[in-house]
Amino acid sequence: ASYSPYMAPFPIIVEPGPYDLRLTELFQWNDGSFLSTLHGKTHRFRVHLPNDPPDTYTEAQALDELFGVAGQPGAFYMQLRDEYGNLVQNRLDDGSELNVEIIGQRNGELIYLGTEASPNIPERNYMGFGIYAVRFFSSEAAAYTVRIEVDGVEVKKVVQDPITLRWKPGGGFYQLRIRPSVTAPAMCEAYGPGLRGAITDVTTSIHIVAKDNLGNPRDETGAEQTAEAARFYLFVKICDSATEDSCEASFITQENTDGTLLYMSRTRADPANPGQYIVDY
Repeated sequence: ASYSPYMAPFPIIVEPGPYDLRLTELFQWNDGSFLSTLHGKTHRFRVHLPNDPPDTYTEAQALDELFGVAGQPGAFYMQLRDEYGNLVQNRLDDGSELNVEIIGQRNGELIYLGTEASPNIPERNYMGFGIYAVRFFSSEAAAYTVRIEVDGVEVKKVVQDPITLRWKPGGGFYQLRIRPSVTAPAMCEAYGPGLRGAITDVTTSIHIVAKDNLGNPRDETGAEQTAEAARFYLFVKICDSATEDSCEASFITQENTDGTLLYMSRTRADPANPGQYIVDY
């Protein structure tokens, strides 16, 4: 609108309303990817990543379950939003306190996840622009429930109204899954008949339970488990007697003088058991 067609129109600025904790967004970063609990629901997010060309953006990913890695400091972030999901860049009202509990179970008893400095209480920091960081640490791979509360209002998942198709508060608590770290060979467990010996021309097996450096069993499945299987090799010694005198060490395969295989082995994923593998030889 303007008084004259020759004058510039008046700008209209639409600002977000007061924050509504029930529509709070949680987000994390993973290997350069941005993951949000509201992506594909109230919004579709695009972010400019450091390696993106100028004026280009990368599609965000949906975040249904928060994550962390055993033995490594972890964090997730809270972005305040109004009742329509619009970004609010202010901090919580004066006198309001952010309370966060990360709750799990061990041997039937409740445990509370915190940080190395404060084992039972997560660290909470205001980062500016309506964003709060929640930092945690765990040496144990396990699943936890995340309870976030301010002034009696809890932050939970949003659900879709089947009639209006609008996303609204009303879901359950967010979950945090601490995954094991990378496989540590010295911590892996092996069992099976192949450890006792073998019979000529009869295939036998050794079962491997992969674990990280803290002793947490690995839990990879599918393509990730298949790729991990390629890291395991059978190491044997060829001996002329029952003692280890004059033993020859070898990996995987060795040929006879006529070119035939003296022995061979292969490692495969155990599809029935995540993070476990079978060495046949």
